[in-house]
Amino acid sequence: MDGPCKQLIPYIAGELTEKEEKQFKHHLDQCKTCSEEYSDMSGAWNFLQYDFKEKEVPAALKKEVMEYVLATESERPSSRPASWLDSLKKQFTPLTSGLVLAMAAVICFLGLNSPYFQEFKAALQTDQIATQTLNTWSFEGTDINQRELTGIAAVIQEDKSKKLIVQMRNMPALKGSEVYQVWLLKDGERENAGIFKPDRKGTGTLSFSLKKDIRFDQIGITVEPDDTSRQPRGKKVAGTG
Repeated sequence: MDGPCKQLIPYIAGELTEKEEKQFKHHLDQCKTCSEEYSDMSGAWNFLQYDFKEKEVPAALKKEVMEYVLATESERPSSRPASWLDSLKKQFTPLTSGLVLAMAAVICFLGLNSPYFQEFKAALQTDQIATQTLNTWSFEGTDINQRELTGIAAVIQEDKSKKLIVQMRNMPALKGSEVYQVWLLKDGERENAGIFKPDRKGTGTLSFSLKKDIRFDQIGITVEPDDTSRQPRGKKVAGTG
């Protein structure tokens, strides 16, 4: 997608400024392609808004899922399916479905209690997608003054590959070349698991491919002066244990 069309996902995610939103609404009225994409994608987006007791699905993670849909979808149904479950299965690729299922499992770990989640999970499993959620964690901030900092993580396996998915909220803003770096911990040893920068709302997402033989039982996040750290040089801001 080029030009104004590339604003479609940020528009659905509610990330545009008031001025940008008005401009895109005008574009949406004129562009048949975007209008059709919006009709289908906004429905899939809303399917991710389940009935939560305390926490809602972070917008950044939903945006990541939708970007996978846009990047990998090769064929759009000629007519809208009769049910939202059929629509979801037809629009999402196996990889996307695996990520969505992992996200749902992590949020369930945090207290999801919705019949829609059970129906959604069962629908994905009937497609026999070779995806498993192997482990989940919750993050807490290390600074007493940053109690609102929270996060979740999950390791998912699809076929023979494993991925670590990290989703953080209310992260302090970074300065200059600073980055947040994720570390995997086991018996005092640390291994780099990638970097991320949060958006202006403090929400950050990381997806990292794991080595086949890697072992870890805790996850830590530090703020680093740049993206070249092989060992922590900065302060730890969050951890799972």
